Amino acid sequence: QADRNKAAEAAFNARKMLPLVYIATDRLPQARDAVQQLLSRYAQYEFLPHAIHEIVEGAEPLLKLPQVRQLFHDMVTAQPGDMQVIWLKMGMAIASVHMTDDPSTDAVLQNIIAQHGTDGRAAEALNHIAWACRNLKQYNKALTIYQYAVDNWPEKDRVAFAQHGIVICQLGLGNPQEADAALDVLLQKFGKDKNLSKMVLWAANGYSDAGEVQRASKVFELVVQSYPDTPEAVDAQSALAITSVQ
Repeated sequence: QADRNKAAEAAFNARKMLPLVYIATDRLPQARDAVQQLLSRYAQYEFLPHAIHEIVEGAEPLLKLPQVRQLFHDMVTAQPGDMQVIWLKMGMAIASVHMTDDPSTDAVLQNIIAQHGTDGRAAEALNHIAWACRNLKQYNKALTIYQYAVDNWPEKDRVAFAQHGIVICQLGLGNPQEADAALDVLLQKFGKDKNLSKMVLWAANGYSDAGEVQRASKVFELVVQSYPDTPEAVDAQSALAITSVQ
């Protein structure tokens, strides 16, 4: 019954929920089939790694993290040469992060680096693992992963997001000057990235959340001045008014 223009998005959102329904009710064979269909039908979809990430995060309140990690592991073991195993390995690592299983997280990270280092999607996989660490305030670990992606894969797709992650991690660690330096690198090295206006706005919000109001104000001003015709400029102008009051 979805609007025709949104039908594809609605189908994707429904399909990424199916594995969680099956995992919640201990129907792991059906969950495996649902994950496989998600991977095959949306192999080129930009938000596929987000879907895998959300499946793992959705399993946590269900107390099913071990099951989802084992599910992904079994799928990788059954089809090690499949093009989509990089996302399954990413999901295994994210589950291990949430389970505070550092050895397993590190093992999967090393496997991705060793076996998928030439894959254009590798930086995105590491970004999601680092993002999981960051959400749990494991800033040092996230920073290490982000820095690896930037240092070793500067030309890979979406590596600019890793540089943005470095900014946020430095703020989380209470290092605003290092965050400033990382933001400068983001602006200089990734100035042509199509998502830069979003990342700079997110960085400004990061400064604000960290209590760095003056720094946040300067970055919001940067968004307004540098990307005046974007939706981010509108959000930045609104946020600028708030930081001015603060």
